[in-house]
Amino acid sequence: MFKHDEFDSLLFKRVIGLPGDVVTQSKDGILINGNPAALVDLKHLCGNPLLPGGGEVPFPFKTVTVPADSLYVVGDNWSDSFDSRFEEFGFVPIKNVRGRQFFLYWCPYKNRIGCRLR
Repeated sequence: MFKHDEFDSLLFKRVIGLPGDVVTQSKDGILINGNPAALVDLKHLCGNPLLPGGGEVPFPFKTVTVPADSLYVVGDNWSDSFDSRFEEFGFVPIKNVRGRQFFLYWCPYKNRIGCRLR
C-alpha cells in the first residue's frame, strides 16, 4: 500500500522489483534479473482487459534498473493495470510506502470482480 503523487487515494500493487533489480520484458511476461516474475497467468483471466495487448501478449515496456530507494510495482491483474511499466506512473519511492496487506479480501485464485466464481 502506497501513496502515489497522481492519485488521491492509497494504491495496492505487487512489488516485483527492488533497488538495483533489472526489470525487462520477455515474450511470456516480465523478467526480474533474468528470472520470471511471479504474476497472474494471463491466459486464465476473465473480463476484457483495457490496456494494449488485450491480455494475450504483454504490451511493450522498456528495460529498466530500479533506482535506489525505489520499488517497481505491477497490479495483480497485470494485463489491465496502470503501474511501473508506464513511464507516467514510474517507480514508487520507498518513503511513499504506507503498509502491507494483512489478508486477502477477494479470492486469491483466478477470479476478478464481475467474473464467475469457480
